[in-house]
Amino acid sequence: MNQSNSLGKSGDITAKKPHILIIDDERDAVELLSLILTKNGFTADKSYKADDARSLLDTADTLPDIIILDVKLPGTDGVNFCKELQKNPRYQHIPVILVSAMCFESDIERGLAAGAKDYILKPWSNIDLVERIKHHLIINKS
Repeated sequence: MNQSNSLGKSGDITAKKPHILIIDDERDAVELLSLILTKNGFTADKSYKADDARSLLDTADTLPDIIILDVKLPGTDGVNFCKELQKNPRYQHIPVILVSAMCFESDIERGLAAGAKDYILKPWSNIDLVERIKHHLIINKS
């Protein structure tokens, strides 16, 4: 399985840092995003396909605080995977941020209608991305 897994097994020393699950089939984008998040005080897990992410989530003791999900994925697309997450009571509380180069209003509307809390265009601004993640963490805690 092509993923890294530090999603909360009980007793994780990283449990205090906000935890992000990145799902994107572009490995370079995943590595860059993981580096950005780590430098900004987050921990990150990586998955390159929706099926692998589903397995990772299903076996996690502690779920991520936010999921960053690419719209274009092999197998199922990110919007459909977002819908799937929103229908599942175990995951529907986790904010999903979609990322994509697809910039038409209809694409953004489709993503938000699927239950995503945000839609960030690629290439993203690192500062904007981190601030939007922090914003959704604050909103989700209240």
